[in-house]
Amino acid sequence: MGRAEVFCLSDHERHAQFLAKRLGGMGIDVKCASGDQHASGEISLSPTPFEALSGSFVIAAVNIYTLGHNKLKFSQPQSLFDLPPLEIARCGKLATG
Repeated sequence: MGRAEVFCLSDHERHAQFLAKRLGGMGIDVKCASGDQHASGEISLSPTPFEALSGSFVIAAVNIYTLGHNKLKFSQPQSLFDLPPLEIARCGKLATG
């Protein structure tokens, strides 16, 4: 992306591209299509089961999208959608297990 193109972007588009680049540096592959106000991608999770009152369950992957320049929101699975956005301003790398 050339310097002149950056000035044509809205604040939302700049934030999405900034966070997409930062997440890419952390090993999280997210895409930000031209004109999109957010970046989105998928994070694979370990096969370790989550414990819940109704029993344990496994989530193999989560779909995410960016909010602003420092937050992620889960879009799938639906059971995680109601969680508040994750603040990632102080995160430096993707934790691997």
